[in-house]
Amino acid sequence: MPRKPCNIEHYLKQDDNQAGYGDNNSDQSAAQYNQARSPFGVKEILGFVRPGDMVLDAGCGTGQHARYLAEVASKVVGIDTDSARIAIAKEHCQDLDNASFEVGSVTKLPFEDGSFDLVLLAQVLHHLGGEDVHSASLTEQC
Repeated sequence: MPRKPCNIEHYLKQDDNQAGYGDNNSDQSAAQYNQARSPFGVKEILGFVRPGDMVLDAGCGTGQHARYLAEVASKVVGIDTDSARIAIAKEHCQDLDNASFEVGSVTKLPFEDGSFDLVLLAQVLHHLGGEDVHSASLTEQC
């Protein structure tokens, strides 16, 4: 299946400026998040992953998508601003040799351009703030 280029304008039309993901970062809220959330659209997402791909799960939360991505991809790297969620992701995926997680920002990725074949940004944009932040995040990843 051919991949389509990122359409930033589509995402910028979304008027969901609920900044604040992780405003109340705590182990308890991260654990509640992990129990309440299910990986959204996994079947559709896996259709884009090819064996051997290097995948970035940007805004990975507790690593739920990363676990599935690692079944196909050669390497999955998860990044999230919330250290409590990263800790859960590491625990959740500790049996996987091809998944790693680190604390960081999706608007200022600590990776060289072209490091990944595919970037997943699932259930993240509405946590980032206004249009300027959305644009910065998508530009960084595309």
